[in-house]
Amino acid sequence: IFDVLTDCSGLLSVAWTHPAAHDMSREMRARFASPAEARAALNALAVLQLNHGITLRPVLVSPSPELVALVAPPEMSHPDRIRKDEAISARIVRHLDSLFGIKPEITQALLGAVGSPEAKLDLQLLYLQRVHHFCFYAATWGKDEWDLKNTCEVAMVRMHVDCAQQAPAEGAWARLHEKRLEAFLASAQLDRPSMPLMQTEKASEKMSEACSANIDKLEEGKFTCKLCGKLFKGPEFVEKHIRKVHLDIFHPIYEEANQQAAYEAYTADPRKPNMDCLPLLS
Repeated sequence: IFDVLTDCSGLLSVAWTHPAAHDMSREMRARFASPAEARAALNALAVLQLNHGITLRPVLVSPSPELVALVAPPEMSHPDRIRKDEAISARIVRHLDSLFGIKPEITQALLGAVGSPEAKLDLQLLYLQRVHHFCFYAATWGKDEWDLKNTCEVAMVRMHVDCAQQAPAEGAWARLHEKRLEAFLASAQLDRPSMPLMQTEKASEKMSEACSANIDKLEEGKFTCKLCGKLFKGPEFVEKHIRKVHLDIFHPIYEEANQQAAYEAYTADPRKPNMDCLPLLS
């Protein structure tokens, strides 16, 4: 499905929901630059054939005629608050960019943009919303753009204050706002899948056995690697060589460890789907 979508012109973003536990149904959302490009993608998906009895029901979602946005209190437009928020939003940009491995030069190009504190703040908030699905004024981090929209509407905007209407000084809402952001910075982290630990006793034993099976003693003080024929003075040197050069012999061990880790993660997941709903394969 993803390959078909990426071949379509105008694709802007794609997101998946978690599988439903009762029937493993899953919703995939894609956004396109224009209605015509969305319809073309819909036609491409309509003829897509999936395996194992999986069905696809593509639907064109029309944009809502009304967009709802939340408005921050007037105190958030005070010049002092603007400067504070510009600095805090820059810290959040750096933190989230580092979590996702975004190159430092990209982060610096954004934060080094020339402009007034208000212009820089607006640019950083737009970046946080579009790139990281983070609503600054609600201190909410969405899973994707649709999740953020359902939580915080289309956006949370700040009132514009001109010379004729001075913003009030910082109050309780602004203080709580800053407290929420500091709490987010202190706790936000990205849970990455962990690789199976290969240093377990069982895995270590299997790796040693694989090494031993590929070491041949020719004579006293002369050993060879069966995989490449290279000579060594002792079996420990051959094993070190195999672990460094011939990593492919460990792939079955890695695969077994990966499968075991996947099984343990599945059985431990309280939201795991009901496997009884899967089609039977002959």
